[in-house]
Amino acid sequence: MLNGSPAAQLTDVDPRRLGTWDVQARIGSGGMGVVYRAVRGEEVAAVKVVRPGLLDDPQVAARFEREAQVLRSVQDTHISRFLDADIAGTPAWLATEYIPGPNLRDAVSIWGSLTPDRWWELARGLAQALAVLEIHGIAHRDIKPANVIMADRGPVLIDFGIAHPEDATSLTATGIVTGSPAWLSPEQANLDELSAASDVFSLGSLLTFAATGRPPFGQGATVAVLMNIQRGEPDLSGIDPTRTALLRRMLAKDPAKRPTAREVLDIARAVGVAQDNEDNTVDLRTPAAHNTQPIRVVPPARPATPVAWRKPAAIAAAGLLALVAGFLGFKAIDGTTAPAGPEASQSQPAQTPEAREAPAFPGSDQLRSGDWLLSQYAISQDNGRLVINGTVQNSGSKAASTELTVYYYVDGEAVAVATGSTGEVAPGGSADVTLTSEDSWQPGNPVLVVEAS
Repeated sequence: MLNGSPAAQLTDVDPRRLGTWDVQARIGSGGMGVVYRAVRGEEVAAVKVVRPGLLDDPQVAARFEREAQVLRSVQDTHISRFLDADIAGTPAWLATEYIPGPNLRDAVSIWGSLTPDRWWELARGLAQALAVLEIHGIAHRDIKPANVIMADRGPVLIDFGIAHPEDATSLTATGIVTGSPAWLSPEQANLDELSAASDVFSLGSLLTFAATGRPPFGQGATVAVLMNIQRGEPDLSGIDPTRTALLRRMLAKDPAKRPTAREVLDIARAVGVAQDNEDNTVDLRTPAAHNTQPIRVVPPARPATPVAWRKPAAIAAAGLLALVAGFLGFKAIDGTTAPAGPEASQSQPAQTPEAREAPAFPGSDQLRSGDWLLSQYAISQDNGRLVINGTVQNSGSKAASTELTVYYYVDGEAVAVATGSTGEVAPGGSADVTLTSEDSWQPGNPVLVVEAS
């Protein structure tokens, strides 16, 4: 979707209304269809309309439906927000928020490569988006400059048309690689099984472009580019040693040797702290060239939290320095994250922190889980224990009930888990819910992650 592209006037063949949306202008087109700007009251949407006849192909129909499912299930400030869809309509369409601003490809073409400050901001935003997708078990598969809008709120990742669960492969029915050649990972070029590590590689290529104005493995003939991706070394000339060290890790041929998106996010945040402070200089040495780049790192303040509730790779005082230095070559850091804990039932007491593993900190509220959305909530305490009162919506097609588990983070640390359940909720309906916890409420900046079962 070309959210930030200039609008063109509607032609006689363009629709004037899609569902409850009034179509205003054409803002882009692609292989699957046309994207329009449309309004509904005060809401502005980018509405993708599938070309007539394309949905007769089961693969295309599945791809379009999958895009809608992915956007429904994830929520982050750096991911385009789902608004509405009519997958079975004629024409079929999908509406996401309209995001003003140029895409990264056009921004670099017009204004040149990003300054280091803007580059690290881009890295933080997109790494956060990929970390959120990984929590949901999704690989985007098409990370490229044209799919990143440089919005006022930061970079926003768009176009989930070929996103898949991580355990799917990159083969289409005809054995064709999916994605844009210059931004593919070696796994995609080899038609191998994909994981979230593939997106990290593509993000490394995108960040190289943002720093230099060119993709790291060249451009032009597809076969030559794919050969370079599989066997060649990335062109990182002109990039400072600190960013080069990070990019070399992201562009490793072996997926197991790449950092996770969460590790990239932690590094980018650490550098952001370093840019804002003047204390605690630490020399970071790149593994390849052994050049030294001074980085001043001051860890953010954290309130005291139960030790048993902390994740091994959480960034605390000494951990921030160790994470940056270790990641760039000094020593190994255990950055693995555990999957979400077991399902919780209202009929059982909430599990203690020792018995439950929280997902990796996503950076922002994750209030949607499957068909369920915690649309509003209020945090309070009862005798020092965490209580969350809210409204949950059922966006599914059938009446259903759900049991909710909410992980509660304060200033980036997982400190509590709350559970509750609803009665039967009609499709499109909502219900009030109270979630209680055996863990203590703590002050600070809260982030919630919702799991529905």
